[in-house]
Amino acid sequence: MKLLLLIFSIFFINIVKSKISATSNFTANFIIQDDCYLETGCNIINTAYWDNKEAFDKSQESTFIINNLVIPIGKTALLIISNSLIANQLQVTFPTSATISLNLNSSVTVNGDCKFTNVKMAISTNNGSIMSGTVEFVNSKVALYNGSSISTTPNIFNDVADVTIDVDSMFSLYDTSSLIGNTIVSDTSIMVYDNARIQAVNIQLLNGIEAMTSSSIKCNQMDIIDNGDNSPIVVYNFVGGLDASTLITSAYNPNKNTTITLGPSVIGSMQLFKGTTLKTLQYSNSLVSIGDAVIDGDIIVEQLTSIRISPVTFQTVVFNGQFTIMKNTTSYLSNITFPSGSIISPIDQGSTQYSNIIIEEGTIDMQDGFSIYGSITLKPDTTLLTINQLILEKCIISEGTVEVTSSLVCPNGNYEQLESGSLILHENTRTYIFILSNNGLIDIVGQNVLLSANVESEGVFQIQPDCYCEVHGYMDLFYDSILDIGGIGPNTAKPALSIYNSLRLNGTLNYNISAPPTNMDSIYYLIDSNIALDGNFSEFIPTSPSFLEHYNIQFSFVVTTSSGNAPGSLEIHFNFAQDAPKKSDKLWIALGITIPTIVIAILAFGIYRYRKSHQYKDYKQLSDGSNSANIDDQIFNNHKDNDDL
Repeated sequence: MKLLLLIFSIFFINIVKSKISATSNFTANFIIQDDCYLETGCNIINTAYWDNKEAFDKSQESTFIINNLVIPIGKTALLIISNSLIANQLQVTFPTSATISLNLNSSVTVNGDCKFTNVKMAISTNNGSIMSGTVEFVNSKVALYNGSSISTTPNIFNDVADVTIDVDSMFSLYDTSSLIGNTIVSDTSIMVYDNARIQAVNIQLLNGIEAMTSSSIKCNQMDIIDNGDNSPIVVYNFVGGLDASTLITSAYNPNKNTTITLGPSVIGSMQLFKGTTLKTLQYSNSLVSIGDAVIDGDIIVEQLTSIRISPVTFQTVVFNGQFTIMKNTTSYLSNITFPSGSIISPIDQGSTQYSNIIIEEGTIDMQDGFSIYGSITLKPDTTLLTINQLILEKCIISEGTVEVTSSLVCPNGNYEQLESGSLILHENTRTYIFILSNNGLIDIVGQNVLLSANVESEGVFQIQPDCYCEVHGYMDLFYDSILDIGGIGPNTAKPALSIYNSLRLNGTLNYNISAPPTNMDSIYYLIDSNIALDGNFSEFIPTSPSFLEHYNIQFSFVVTTSSGNAPGSLEIHFNFAQDAPKKSDKLWIALGITIPTIVIAILAFGIYRYRKSHQYKDYKQLSDGSNSANIDDQIFNNHKDNDDL
């Protein structure tokens, strides 16, 4: 297939070359007439203005040249194309010192090249158009109006510029006019107004663009290129938006700052290099959507705008620049890593306007401490990793997973965790929230976890084996909630769960031990409240009954509080798994202890007398002791009726 394409390409090029060479003899040069100096101008599609009338008979094979015009001092010339022209080539060069312009009110179709040098040109009607193989503007001033257009014929060589605008030109589109090409290269700042549009396979901009509201810029690839001049700031404003499969910015130049402002835009993939700042259009209520991205430059989400960064290949985006989120903004993020210093939220304290982050897919990894004046929302199956302190002026609404490895602070907001959400608190973490509403899972996976919050749980509050948590606030466990203590050792310095306020008990308690008892007085400290335990669990469920059976022990719960505001705790005391002695068995137990003692005494005395009568010098005394067990038979068998829980 590639071989056939190569053969076709060579064949096509040879045909074009042979055609151009075969038609090079058909050339017509423009001769200016007196009526061209009138205010109404002259219609140049007339054989009277050309030195080769035969060229009009074979115009498709002819080259039309307007050049070497001599304009009298003080005169103004106006050339008009009011009839259609089909040409092989068109070359227009005006003298730089003269006042002359070209108005195009009809269609010009050029099979080959079309070049304008020093031309002031207006294309001002719906019928006004240039269709050419290539179009080049040098030091020209071009304006398109009223549905007029400049376009190039499609070709397979998209790496060759077919629309070129040099640095000294001015190019403007108005109304519903359009510029359409395969590869458009502009070294000037193009102006796009009203509903005008630019569309190409590849657009290369070297010196800025101003695309106003309702304008349209669409391409497969947009290249922002440094033209090497001394301009310290270059501005690319896509107010009407940009629709590009790929956006690539210029390589880093320490002497130049490039700013790209986007209205409602869709960018399939982006390479944003250092020294370039991409901004959303302030107050526009617009959304900028970006797919795969390499971000070494900066992104600013301006007020009343939104941005979405969502890699379609699920490859993590590393945000090596700065991500600045202003107030009244929403940022939809997926699979992004934010290194140190990469998030900035410059909103004044006390403001009632916030910035919001919505995690749509994958993992957002915040690798340093960040302060965000707003909130974070997690969609299902998403993850937020916080490596250092995270401060959120509002807080979090979570259907995903939030992992806190250092500190989470919500000074003025509540944490709302929905059914699919989970909050994982690691060792030595500090979490400060006013109200933590849990319908999902709170998982304590380390020791010395401080949760400074009022916890209202209808979900699962889980403490992993040998971990413990202090809750500085109240805790309400609702009817369907579960408190799961995965395992606690005997006689620990702290209980698995400490509440510095009251604890309302409801739902189910799952419990387990992480180590066997060390002695008969071993106690497993589950829960402690500084104020009171209120209510009762509906079920007490050992999560590993076989583990308890292995050590042949059974548990009884002890509540060290009474009703009212009194500190209390819930503890587990253990007994050996055997029946307690009955009253009718006490006599037999007494006999079973007394008779063996008498028999042993008689035998010992007889042996003593025997050895003494045989005059043994050495002897041994047989002694014996007895053991007793203090068995607690006060087991709580019906916890539902225990008013102290």
